[in-house]
Amino acid sequence: MPLTLEGIPLTHHARTRMAQRGLRAAAVLAAIDHGREIHTRGAWFHVIGRKDIARAQAAGIDIARHDGVHVIRGEDGQIITVYRNRQNLDLRPHSRRRHRRIH
Repeated sequence: MPLTLEGIPLTHHARTRMAQRGLRAAAVLAAIDHGREIHTRGAWFHVIGRKDIARAQAAGIDIARHDGVHVIRGEDGQIITVYRNRQNLDLRPHSRRRHRRIH
């Protein structure tokens, strides 16, 4: 039986990372429910930043303690990994073309 978090499939790797990084289920679910959703690099990134905290606070929801939580989900919806990074992370897609230097 696969691991789940409130019905969302979770890899063994993600469960291990949650334990190692001290991220509880509430933080992961807050990122999925209230964080920005970015599709890039073949996965869905759910990220809680300052603007997401302000938007949730305006709706009467306090997620400030989850600042910087990132949840990565695969195309199949399964949570692949979780981490916290409060610095501005650039989540733009990688270019598929190689850049050539012209001398």
